[in-house]
Amino acid sequence: MPRLDPPSSDKFAPLADMMKVTEERMGFVPNSQKTMAWKPELFKAAAAPGAIAMGPGLVDQQLKFLMALMVSRSAGCFKPCAMFRPSAQCGMR
Repeated sequence: MPRLDPPSSDKFAPLADMMKVTEERMGFVPNSQKTMAWKPELFKAAAAPGAIAMGPGLVDQQLKFLMALMVSRSAGCFKPCAMFRPSAQCGMR
C-alpha cells in the first residue's frame, strides 16, 4: 500500500509524453512514476538516466533491454521487471 497516492491522470498532462514512452516500452506506467508526478522536477530527473542509457548509441537496443532485465533480476525485482516482455524486446524465445 503506497504512503502517497498517485495524482489523478489530469495532473500527468505536463509529463504525458514521457509517461507514454515508458508505457510503450514496459506496457504500463509504474506507480513510482505516477507518484513522482506530484513533483515534475523529480520525475524528469529520475527519468533522465534511463532515457540516456536506453536511447540510441553504440550498443544494440536488444542488448540494452537484456542487460536491463538482468540488472533488474539481480536487484530482486524480476517479476515486475519481467513485464518488459523480454521475448519482444530482446529477441529471446
